[in-house]
Amino acid sequence: MSYFYIFSNSPGEIFAWVKPLCERLAIEFPEKKIHIFLTPCQYATGEEFRVCKSFKNVIKIYSPKQTLRHILSPSSFTTGIVFFMGGDPMHAKRFAKKTTSKLVGYFNSKPSIKGFDYFFYRSTSMDLMAENIQHVPFEHRQGTVLLPGSRPEHLEIALPLMLNLSETIKEKTILLSPFISNETVNELKEKYPYHMIQRMNNSQDLSTFKTAITIPGTNTMQLAYYQIPYIMILPTHNAKILRLNGLMGLLLFIPIIGRVLKYIIISLKVKKHHLYSLPNQHFKEHICPEIIGKFSIESAKKTVNSFMADTKKQASIIEKFKSLVPPKNALDDVMKWLKKEIN
Repeated sequence: MSYFYIFSNSPGEIFAWVKPLCERLAIEFPEKKIHIFLTPCQYATGEEFRVCKSFKNVIKIYSPKQTLRHILSPSSFTTGIVFFMGGDPMHAKRFAKKTTSKLVGYFNSKPSIKGFDYFFYRSTSMDLMAENIQHVPFEHRQGTVLLPGSRPEHLEIALPLMLNLSETIKEKTILLSPFISNETVNELKEKYPYHMIQRMNNSQDLSTFKTAITIPGTNTMQLAYYQIPYIMILPTHNAKILRLNGLMGLLLFIPIIGRVLKYIIISLKVKKHHLYSLPNQHFKEHICPEIIGKFSIESAKKTVNSFMADTKKQASIIEKFKSLVPPKNALDDVMKWLKKEIN
């Protein structure tokens, strides 16, 4: 078993799951090399290859097209350990069977599917997003971080809104997703020359900020793990910002049907007062404010300014967030299992 084979798809899973897995595998099994197979994903940015290339001990990355080809004919690969880390488990399962490899899976919740030799899942006791969290004391943090997301529509719609809503905040940083291209980073620096713009290299980059303005996604839970109070915005002024999973997500790309579906879905979600950020979903209440829909800019500015000035509210949020940090590292048990299998 000379190789580890990792199957994953979306930017969130690649950075929050695959990256810490590669780092831990490199420590525990430094002599073993890693292959990463990217699988089809409607959330892909095209920058997944570049990001994965920076991970420790990774020697080969396969595009979704190459992955599908190797699943059908994986004869050039030797037996190893296959990791399913997001997307459709069919790809990893088929590859593991064809190469007579052991199959390990990580899931957002306890899975009901079979065929895995070992699986673990996100819970209150462990979460890969919480691996290697190092907290910075609140009194040593500074400024507000803006997290506009990784897709072009986020930068087009959410970022200008964030800058507008935070115009009275003097100390702020635009922290771009690792999946933003070098070209786009340079374009944004030219477009916003008077703002601090950085690209995230590690989730630990969040730890030095006092507050945040973000969009929905895994970043809301990362902020909670770093105990950073945030405001989440989901502007529906432009339906382009909506993407969904599965068949419904594919239908959204059909020109006329997609436009109608987006309008209907956005209207329904806003009316239902759905909780969008992951920590709020966990607590089943608005721990951190969420500004949703076709909101008034002036009203939203008042919400932002009030939140940023309310240190008591921020302190209470931090206390809530302290209860979210899992008591153990998610990878400890799987590493023990791997050592038994490999040795």
